[in-house]
Amino acid sequence: MTTQGLLVKGTNGEDYLLTTEPNRGAHTHRLVVVKKVNGQWTPVEGVQEVACREALIGAYVDFVVDLCRVLNSSATQWATEVASVQRHRCADEDEIVHNEIAIHGNLDYGHQ
Repeated sequence: MTTQGLLVKGTNGEDYLLTTEPNRGAHTHRLVVVKKVNGQWTPVEGVQEVACREALIGAYVDFVVDLCRVLNSSATQWATEVASVQRHRCADEDEIVHNEIAIHGNLDYGHQ
């Protein structure tokens, strides 16, 4: 898989993509905003591009903050559940390892 950019739904349901493209004449990239119009991605230009780019970067930062919250809460939940599984050890050591791996991935396949 490759990342094409950050896809964001606008307040009126329109799709925006924050992506990068090579900066002409330099060995760097620049942020570009495109909007889906009639099934085609079209560049957002001028003052609107600056406003959209800032809003999309803000949305990206909000997403990263939410992702960190999920990962932090998952780590706490994982540690609690693994401790619980370890307290209830049985004779089948392979089953316990399978349960710990499944819980770590937040998909508890070991209890099906």
